[in-house]
Amino acid sequence: MAMLSNSSKDLMVALGFSLVALLLAAYFDANESFIEWSAQYEEIELDELPIAAAAIALAMAWFSWRRWRDLTLAQHALKQRLIEI
Repeated sequence: MAMLSNSSKDLMVALGFSLVALLLAAYFDANESFIEWSAQYEEIELDELPIAAAAIALAMAWFSWRRWRDLTLAQHALKQRLIEI
């Protein structure tokens, strides 16, 4: 049986966590509760918080991808440098 890499295990944990969060949110009608609660704070636009959270999540995913790419390029350059020595 093939061993899974750490990144594959992490992906499975993240997907599992996301599925559990989705199921709990659906069971407790979390969105509807949030909408009802945030309606009383319309003047400070609290009802826009989910959109802002989604935008932040996408920005952090982009930022992480860029850092991963930088690290991969630096690692490749280091390997090349070690081969030259």
